[in-house]
Amino acid sequence: MRTYLFGLLVAAVLIGGWEGYWRAHGLRPFVANTFELWAAKLDAGLRAGPDATIFTGSSRIMVAVHFPTLRAARPDRVPAQVGTLGGSPVAVLRYLAEETAWNGCVVVEVSPAALFIPVADQEEDTAEWLERYIRRLREQRRFPEPAYHALEFEFELYLKENLVTFGGQTHPNAVLESVVSGMPLEEPFYWLTRDRTEILDYTNIDLEAWRARSVARYSAPAMTKSELATLVEQLQGWVRDIETRGGRVVLLRLPAKDGILEIERERFPNPDYWDVLVARAGGLAIDGNASQALSAFQMTDWEHLDREEAPQFTRRLLEILPADC
Repeated sequence: MRTYLFGLLVAAVLIGGWEGYWRAHGLRPFVANTFELWAAKLDAGLRAGPDATIFTGSSRIMVAVHFPTLRAARPDRVPAQVGTLGGSPVAVLRYLAEETAWNGCVVVEVSPAALFIPVADQEEDTAEWLERYIRRLREQRRFPEPAYHALEFEFELYLKENLVTFGGQTHPNAVLESVVSGMPLEEPFYWLTRDRTEILDYTNIDLEAWRARSVARYSAPAMTKSELATLVEQLQGWVRDIETRGGRVVLLRLPAKDGILEIERERFPNPDYWDVLVARAGGLAIDGNASQALSAFQMTDWEHLDREEAPQFTRRLLEILPADC
């Protein structure tokens, strides 16, 4: 017993020293964007059924929605963030409509870069994760996952969210690779919370270059009218399927600023895109650019809300969303 306690004490001292060293160098706890975390949130949303609010889209919705504010305002709801970085909501919405009997509320980001640029590239990662998720569900039906795996996952997530030592960039293996390669460890410019909220830090970013890359993404060919009509028809069917069984679909266009807003208006004018979607797809539609309540927030990079703004933005959004979302 004494040997066991001594081992724990040594481990605590070593971890404490490692933790203190990296915190002194400005690093912070880091949760990576992994399939396991994404799948856990989708699991939670599906299990909660009519009590769930699932958010899907790109990094813009991952930045904008503040989950502590959601939970405080609507403690009866189970929120689940299944957006993907640089992604599209199409694959998730299709899955919810066609592959499940789920009847909760899904908030679908329909910002132009997430929806109105041909979606094959945008939804690639999400589609790959969904394929892997479905395969995992099939395997679990044959070989049930031990309960301790879920506890192990939650404990690991807790450590990563609270201790620098267990983050990807300061894991001993990563440090060893850094020493061998001669490449210094760098603080990531984004990380996640356990809710999959994305936190952006522009401190060490070349902001002008970042904005230029964001604008360049919009230079990809926009959907043709024929492609848009096909997508809207699909969306209409998915919305109808979910709402017929008692669920709800909210189409949320997140606001943009300055250069991004200008190019959205130029390349995706409302009469040709947003208005067509709203008129035909069904569901509740919220245009963040047209809403004074939702557009009055700072966006340093022109498309993602600054992290300090997310709680107030979420409160404003909740004033618009129906009570069952």
